[in-house]
Amino acid sequence: MIWVSPGCGCSSPCWPPREAPAGLKVHCLGLEFAHPLGLAAGFDKNGDYLDALGALGSATLNWGTRPRRGRSPAIPSRECSRVPATGALVNRMGFNNRGADHLAGQLARSRYPGVRGVSIGKNFDTPIESAEADYVLPA
Repeated sequence: MIWVSPGCGCSSPCWPPREAPAGLKVHCLGLEFAHPLGLAAGFDKNGDYLDALGALGSATLNWGTRPRRGRSPAIPSRECSRVPATGALVNRMGFNNRGADHLAGQLARSRYPGVRGVSIGKNFDTPIESAEADYVLPA
């Protein structure tokens, strides 16, 4: 459901949520999805459109790997290429997003009721010996 900006003084949805037929529910890994349609990672890199995308009817919204700190899209040597012999895709694009803290704030403000999926990863400049610090919250 799409909610109006908090600054406008309106606290109700722009339109009521649609209910999916009960027969479409999916139970997987202990989670219940309203139906089998979900949005894969990569579309909304920073969670800026979480409620709007949920209003389109997705049962789940997913965000790809989130490093602790955000990463500038201007990092050199980003590339995406194919291995001709196998057709495999080699993705060296990096995690060009604002980071885990930004997404956590977006998720906290959201009113989207569906299943949310987020994966985390270490920052490219974190030495492997210190990688654990990129996966734990500060005390």
